[in-house]
Amino acid sequence: MRVRMQTALLAMLIGGVAAQPAWCDQWTPALTPTSAQAENFNGALSVYVSTTQPVLNPANCPAADGWIAIDPVISKEALAMALTAIAANHQVQFYVSSTQCARSRPMILSFQINW
Repeated sequence: MRVRMQTALLAMLIGGVAAQPAWCDQWTPALTPTSAQAENFNGALSVYVSTTQPVLNPANCPAADGWIAIDPVISKEALAMALTAIAANHQVQFYVSSTQCARSRPMILSFQINW
């Protein structure tokens, strides 16, 4: 009897984890950026990027109208990458946090431009 209950509990736990859509940070599919805006927020550069495709929002952030980079290590590069992609008509991919929002939007952790 005890083995059956343990097996049933294990099956429920595995099924529950498998049903979750995103429990880890993830890359977006290729996206076409349409705008990139930079602003000073609490003394740090933040970069907001919008695209024509729906926003991948694994952290379930309240505002899903674009992505934002607030990390000072990547903010300048994210802005340059987004503006370059817009000017050259290239797509980009963002590595998005599954647990954190920045200013109510999905937070960019990393990025790449698709040449």
